[in-house]
Amino acid sequence: MYKENVLHKLQFILYIFMHLLSIMLKNKFYTFTRPQGFSLVELLVVVAIIGVLAAVGVVGYDRYVENSRLKVFQQNQEAVNRAVSFELTVANNGLTSAIKEFDENLNMIDASGNITTNAGEQKLVDASTTCNNFSHSVKKHFDKFKNPWNPDWESITVDTTGQAAHRKGQIQLVCYQNFSNFGNGAGCPIGALQNRMLVISYSKDRGRWNQSDGMCGADCVVVKTHGGVVAASEAQARSNCSWNQTTYGDWTTAQPTINASAGGGCSTGTAATPCL
Repeated sequence: MYKENVLHKLQFILYIFMHLLSIMLKNKFYTFTRPQGFSLVELLVVVAIIGVLAAVGVVGYDRYVENSRLKVFQQNQEAVNRAVSFELTVANNGLTSAIKEFDENLNMIDASGNITTNAGEQKLVDASTTCNNFSHSVKKHFDKFKNPWNPDWESITVDTTGQAAHRKGQIQLVCYQNFSNFGNGAGCPIGALQNRMLVISYSKDRGRWNQSDGMCGADCVVVKTHGGVVAASEAQARSNCSWNQTTYGDWTTAQPTINASAGGGCSTGTAATPCL
């Protein structure tokens, strides 16, 4: 629709200019005084018209491309959020998942919770899958989702880094019980109602820190929380998750590096500066 509107505007502008040029050529003065062919003034007018049309067309096309990329990104983030919400519901109700389980090193996990190299032994995520493994399993499941602004990169990254280091087009998955730093609660099994994770989608570099005051809203970043409510304390959260080190591994994980497959993080700069 937007592209059609731009084309209609260009056609209208072209019609007006061509109409004016036609009037000039039919003017009595031109009829009796100019030689055969077009004068320099007439050629300059035509060149000016072409320049105006080209400028308007380039701006309109660039805006159309940017809007198209943003639309694809929004569709991708909606698909990821729907999948996360659905899979947590499946786990909470003991139903069958559609996602295979991987750990943070993308090793396949079998029914005993151990690493396997046999694809036939790999299990689907279930109520016992930790939030950390679930995040990496979702990333693997959607590894065909590419960053619309750089198709060489995947869109999803699993990391515990703050917003200011993230690039436009990245979708961050992170476990977060709202205590301490990102990664807190990574050992909570997703079948527990206390399990909580975030899906953070960046439509501009650095998220809310795209602006120097850190107040950029939905135009820059969308944060979606999945799972239970915040517990009264971290100890209560661990109890609600029935967490223990032997069964579920570390309660908190630190993954400070944004995945290279998603383009990595901003290497330099601060708030409100381009992500290099």
